[in-house]
Amino acid sequence: MSQETDKKDMTTKEEKGTKTKKELKEPEQENKKEKNQQTKQTNNEKLKEPTKTSKKKKRSSKKKDKTKSKTKTKKTTGKKTKETEKKESDKGNDQQQKKETETETETETEKETQKETKTEKETKTEKETKTEKEKQDEKEKEKPKSKKEQQKELRKKKREEKKKLENMTNQLQEGVLDCLQKQLLLGIEDFVLLEKMNKVTGEKYDQIYNDTQKTLEFLSSLEEKKSKFEPYIEEANQIIKQMDDLETIVDELDDFSLTLEKTFNEILTNEEI
Repeated sequence: MSQETDKKDMTTKEEKGTKTKKELKEPEQENKKEKNQQTKQTNNEKLKEPTKTSKKKKRSSKKKDKTKSKTKTKKTTGKKTKETEKKESDKGNDQQQKKETETETETETEKETQKETKTEKETKTEKETKTEKEKQDEKEKEKPKSKKEQQKELRKKKREEKKKLENMTNQLQEGVLDCLQKQLLLGIEDFVLLEKMNKVTGEKYDQIYNDTQKTLEFLSSLEEKKSKFEPYIEEANQIIKQMDDLETIVDELDDFSLTLEKTFNEILTNEEI
């Protein structure tokens, strides 16, 4: 329906647009005809009466101004009609959209109401079935039971109790097994860590052993070199001792030379005297 109405509106708009175009063209054609006639008359009058040309020109100018004003008014009216048509079309589209939204909201509300009614009916039926079952159970309980029925009930109760106990024991066994497994896994993980630690420490001790061997070899080589250099060291020590002795002798010679100088100077002084 909405599509058909849109098509109708489009056709009406097109018809109106064509009409307005025709209406605008008709006055323009009339104006052109009037202008042509006026130009012919003016030319004829110029040939006949050159004195009256000025007056006729003024009249023609006035007529032209009037025609121009008429065309302007017609154009403005045409523009106004187009704007009004656009506004009317926009209003029609807005109204259609509003109607569509209203219909959608109505359908959604109807669906929600239907869902709510269904759920209410289902809940009512469930409650009724539960009440019927409870009534039946109460009636069966109120009836007097025979010995066989009582024995059967006792057997059922015992069986149910046995099943419950078995289930409980099975659950306990499973829980105990899970605890033991987890504890064993923790112990295994600890042993694995210890093995890794032992491997790492062994590798480190091997490195330390290799380093100590290298240091021992280096020390042994140093001792050998020292033993080789010992005679040279002894000779150097002897040379040092000799140098010390020479220094003492030189000091003694210096002292002796000073005493000789003093004595020589004294002798010279005595001779001069």
